[in-house]
Amino acid sequence: MSRITKETSTIEHWYPQSKYRDDKQWNAEHPDQRPRDLTNHGDLDYGNLLAVCKGIITTREKVQHRHCGESREDNPLKFNPAADDVESHISFSTRDGTILSTDDDFKTQLDTVLNLNNSFLKNNRIAVLNGFTEEIQKRFKATPLSKPYLDQKLAEWTGSHHSNSLTPYCQIVVYWIRKRLSRP
Repeated sequence: MSRITKETSTIEHWYPQSKYRDDKQWNAEHPDQRPRDLTNHGDLDYGNLLAVCKGIITTREKVQHRHCGESREDNPLKFNPAADDVESHISFSTRDGTILSTDDDFKTQLDTVLNLNNSFLKNNRIAVLNGFTEEIQKRFKATPLSKPYLDQKLAEWTGSHHSNSLTPYCQIVVYWIRKRLSRP
């Protein structure tokens, strides 16, 4: 959930290239032809390509955390963020910034394949949420939050209110607001 720019991103294949391309698939009679696409996930198919953060956190030139594509290696992922409604499978702990899922396979992938619950990312998520809730507490003190105000904040945090540039780690705030809006 960090900001992705030309300098801080890389291209990742949702379905791993190594699993798509297998040199043994070349047709000996037609060596100029590409291997058959046994997976339906082309290695240059735009639906298979994702812009992702580089996934390396360093301090003093020492790697501290690897996450996202850098941690993933060649492991396939259950959901494709370009094609699937990944948000419907994700929730957050608003206590410590952990990203969660009720889908056990996906939760394992979030934790071990993508390493999205390392301390660096959890701390960043909870810091953004805490900043948001502290701002609300100062502004409203004991006054209950109104639905129109929460709707306005949701529009701001999802980017539908202004530019297409989202605040890094915004999804935990979006999750918090949606939970508040769903209360009776």
